[in-house]
Amino acid sequence: MELDKVHLRHCMLYEFQQGYNATEATKNLCNVLGEGVVDVRTVQRWFSKFRKGNFNFYDKPHIGRPSDFNDDI
Repeated sequence: MELDKVHLRHCMLYEFQQGYNATEATKNLCNVLGEGVVDVRTVQRWFSKFRKGNFNFYDKPHIGRPSDFNDDI
């Protein structure tokens, strides 16, 4: 099952709103969505954002050169 990052973040918000801590939420998500789908550090980072009222699920643009190179041009 391929899981989009934004969908996974919605799942993390659900776990957060259910009152689970990051460790419990990580276990719950991995049990349902597949082992290793997310690590506890990532869930901790998102829970911290949620506690601050940040519910933006999309990544900010990154500064610097892109990580992939298209040599088909």
